[in-house]
Amino acid sequence: MKNAQTSDLDGEIRSCTRCASLLMQHPENPPGNVHGVEPRPVFSSAMRAPVMLVGQAPGLTEYQTRRPFSGPAGDSIRMLLARCGISPADFDRDVYQTSIVKCFPGRKKNRENWEDRQPSVTMQRNCSGFLERQIMLVQPSLIIAMGGTATDAFDRLTGIRPRKLFDAVGTSTKLNGAKIVYLTHTSGSNRSLNAGNTENIAKQAQSISIIASEIAALRRTAGVV
Repeated sequence: MKNAQTSDLDGEIRSCTRCASLLMQHPENPPGNVHGVEPRPVFSSAMRAPVMLVGQAPGLTEYQTRRPFSGPAGDSIRMLLARCGISPADFDRDVYQTSIVKCFPGRKKNRENWEDRQPSVTMQRNCSGFLERQIMLVQPSLIIAMGGTATDAFDRLTGIRPRKLFDAVGTSTKLNGAKIVYLTHTSGSNRSLNAGNTENIAKQAQSISIIASEIAALRRTAGVV
């Protein structure tokens, strides 16, 4: 569902170039691009949705496709939410997808491998006003904060003292009537969820259980998912 306000915010974010100079400092990103990274905000088109998914920042795949959560992280979260009651066919309809930083921060070389850069504090500050406005206009009932950067941002919004990620995973808070649930990254390569981290695995499972319960409740009470 679109309205004039969500469409106006959509246009404002997509035309933002506040981080252009920061992104153009990295001419190696993505590999083969000698002109640096363009400011290219990536997030769901303007709409209202019962669920909002908030990550750290778009990755290289999202930068190239211009579609949120279209890379490996998107595949894994779609599989997770399918287990919680949102089918892949309904994902883009029922889940508004955004991130703390709206533009791909670029890549860096770590030894022999390329990896996505962490968005800088300046990039996070430049985007800081957008997320709260998205929440107000999308009006989600459930917000899924994925990863440490998203958790830090929501702790600031809700007035919670900064926490380590796994102090938040397995818990929920409220913001403007929406329930916020915290997840660590769902990638299979996430070392914080390897077989030895039984406490972390249990906390992640608790978050997934809360998400499934919230989605079931949305279906019962509003038939929106």
